[in-house]
Amino acid sequence: MTEAAAALLRRLGSQTGQVLPLIEGAIAFAELERPGIDSAPQRQHLKELASAVRQAAGGDAELDEQVEALGAVIGGVYGYRGDTENYDDIANADILRAIDRRRGLPVTLGILYIHVARAQGWDAAGLNFPGHFLIGLGEDDRYAIIDPFAGGIACDAERLGELLRGLDETATLQPHFRRRVPDREVLLRLQNNIKSRLIRAGEPEHAVAVIERMLLLAPDHAGLWYEAGLLNAHLDRFGGAATALQAAIRHAPSSPEREQAALLLQHVRGKLN
Repeated sequence: MTEAAAALLRRLGSQTGQVLPLIEGAIAFAELERPGIDSAPQRQHLKELASAVRQAAGGDAELDEQVEALGAVIGGVYGYRGDTENYDDIANADILRAIDRRRGLPVTLGILYIHVARAQGWDAAGLNFPGHFLIGLGEDDRYAIIDPFAGGIACDAERLGELLRGLDETATLQPHFRRRVPDREVLLRLQNNIKSRLIRAGEPEHAVAVIERMLLLAPDHAGLWYEAGLLNAHLDRFGGAATALQAAIRHAPSSPEREQAALLLQHVRGKLN
């Protein structure tokens, strides 16, 4: 199971383009986190969700009917909601646990909504909204924004403003907040929630393992390689740190980032001698 999950992520890591099999990537990450887990029940549940939304929407559903069907079935019938009581629980970033618990982070639930919407042939993707993962549904001329954390409700400008002011009272809505983000970024964001929580909890060894899985999906991501080097150095794994930092230098998009990695690499090599 873990070998198949890792192979899937490597295959996705070699692909280009905006769209990936989001739910399969999320399940693969969950299977690597919990080796031996059987994802068959959750996969069957996803099929039931998609079927229920299809029945609720009917054929050739208009955009407002699509929004209504997603929220009524996923948020209503099946009771999916954001976990407001235990938001920082790592289980909220595990798609399989989110399915079992009907609770999760915005991005975890967002992946679920996007998968079910795409199963209907609907145009759905994650958005570049700061701090709170939202979904765009439909085309530019007919477009809806959905909040999966709040039961799949549609977001108007007032609701978006409230979410934004929750992060920064002085912030204002910007056109680029509606920009669609590639699926790879969505999956990395999901795993970044786990990584950051592990670092805050003082579990750098586990955090390195998460970063290594993320690199299967994004092998050219200089920032992840740098983080791997930094954490490995913290753990006195200087050989692994040097390898990661060399990759960071190789993939760094700019001179300042290369110089930063090179300085740390010089320090690490000093520890190896």
